[in-house]
Amino acid sequence: MAGILEKNVRLGKHAQHPALILVSNMSSIDQQDKHQDGLHNKLQTASQQAAKKRLQAIALVGILVVAGGAALAGLSLVVGGRHDTPAPASVVQEAPTEAEITALREAFKAAVKAFEHDLEADVLSPPFGVWNADVQHDIKTAKARAIDLFSGGDYAEAVREMEMASTKARQEISAMNAAFEESMAAAQQAYAQDAFDQAKLHITKALSLRPTSVDAQSLAQKIDALPQVLSLVKAVEEARIQNDVEGEIKNLRALLALDPNREGLKARLDDLIIQTMEQRFAGHIKNGLACVEKRDLACAQTHGAAAQKIFPNRSEGALLVTKIFALSQALKVERLLADADAAMNNDQWQKALGLLQNASAIDPGQKRIRDGLELAQKITVLDAQMDRYLSAPGRLSADNVAAGARAVVSESASLSPSSPALSNKAQHLKDVLAGYATKVSVLVRSDNLTDISVRGVGQVGRTKERAIELKPGTYTLEGIRPGYKATLKTLVVAVGAKDVSIEVVCDEQL
Repeated sequence: MAGILEKNVRLGKHAQHPALILVSNMSSIDQQDKHQDGLHNKLQTASQQAAKKRLQAIALVGILVVAGGAALAGLSLVVGGRHDTPAPASVVQEAPTEAEITALREAFKAAVKAFEHDLEADVLSPPFGVWNADVQHDIKTAKARAIDLFSGGDYAEAVREMEMASTKARQEISAMNAAFEESMAAAQQAYAQDAFDQAKLHITKALSLRPTSVDAQSLAQKIDALPQVLSLVKAVEEARIQNDVEGEIKNLRALLALDPNREGLKARLDDLIIQTMEQRFAGHIKNGLACVEKRDLACAQTHGAAAQKIFPNRSEGALLVTKIFALSQALKVERLLADADAAMNNDQWQKALGLLQNASAIDPGQKRIRDGLELAQKITVLDAQMDRYLSAPGRLSADNVAAGARAVVSESASLSPSSPALSNKAQHLKDVLAGYATKVSVLVRSDNLTDISVRGVGQVGRTKERAIELKPGTYTLEGIRPGYKATLKTLVVAVGAKDVSIEVVCDEQL
């Protein structure tokens, strides 16, 4: 490219008709420009127009020079024909080739494109102006000058100017970035040392150079909170001196919410939290055991639950829970016994039995429960047996059934003081037994031809009329007579019945 630039500043070597050579070059450039497209069409158009005018002017001057030269030569021959010295030849320098011009144009376009893509946004940004307004102005001016040179056809100088602008931009951007990093490091160091004024100064400078930096914005927020943090640090120290653990914890939490990176304070907060947890746990265990001793179940449960919430796996908490459970069971048994006593006093032995059974399931070894359960079971069993006899009193006419009923009545005698209802029922059953034990006179009538018997009792024989005695109950009388069908009669003898009679006659021949 240096060779091309050097060659571009020299004129061509063609001796004949320089204007024609320039016009030819102009025509060649025009032909090239018709096919040129790229990054800067406006620059190309301006360059084409300027080049065309310049070459046309040079061609015109060349023609005039040639013509003038010929006239002067003729005049010289006329005036000084005696002189034999030839006129000096015109020095025509070598013109750049079409390929060289194209290369320079493309180099300029590439330089502009790279500048606009990589550098211009930073250069034109407000932070860059804050950083160095003079350099910002110089770079903008250099770019504009390069475009003017390009438009004027001075491609080599345009490329040089553009490259110098880009180099200056890179240097200043690098210096600006270094200043930003330096300010950030200084702000961070000052912040770590709790030096608010210095930290604020450096972070302000860093943000002026890179206002959109997330890291700078985050550090700025921390620095802005530093006065409050330092106030909390002081409050923490005062609380520690005064042995105000709760106050110290409160201030430490507020401080770490603003600045969570203070590891030493984190450790202190953790130690204090564990310390207070231990104290609270011990207090709940102590108070819970005291509540158990006072048989205050609600109080004990409150402290037990609180202790379990703090340290759920501690043996002290498990012991308190065990004692609380034992207290709750003991109190439950007491309530069951109280309800059972009330039921027994109200002669509600079936209800008392259920309550005592529940109490026995919790504390089967307690004598009071065992004795009460035994009494309740006896009374309820005897009561049920009496109900069965009284529900079918006719069965009491049978000796074995009556014997069983009498045994129940006899057994219940000792329990009468405990259950008036059982005593009344026993008396009722006793009366029924007495009724079924008293025989009733029954008059049996017949035709004196029929043999009569009472099934399960005995023979009546042939009779016109005979009185027999039967206990209350249901009987079957059977009559038999040779040559006649047998007959059966059912007789119900009620307790205390009077004037009971029945006729049994076989009068249907076979």
